[in-house]
Amino acid sequence: MIPSVRQGDRFEAARDIKKHGLSQWRAPFTGSFETTIPKGTVLVADVDPVPSARGFYCVPERYTELEPTLVPDDTRLADKYSGYRFVFSLFDVDNDLRRLPGRAD
Repeated sequence: MIPSVRQGDRFEAARDIKKHGLSQWRAPFTGSFETTIPKGTVLVADVDPVPSARGFYCVPERYTELEPTLVPDDTRLADKYSGYRFVFSLFDVDNDLRRLPGRAD
């Protein structure tokens, strides 16, 4: 059975996860970067996925604190940079990601 994910669901990185992050910009552009999400990082689903989606967006619970560690300087310090997020597959739940009790506010 494929697990379901809802906005506010919390997950912990079960191991260091090499990942492409998505950068958001104040422009009609989306970029990406490579990073490693450290084991133990708590990630939160930030929107409800559409019903047919096989993946979901999430951000670290400690978003601002981890941003300098996760997002390369050449991206993070650019004038039009406006944020970051990650996409995980539903199949990553219970593998790379451990579901945590409770929901983020």
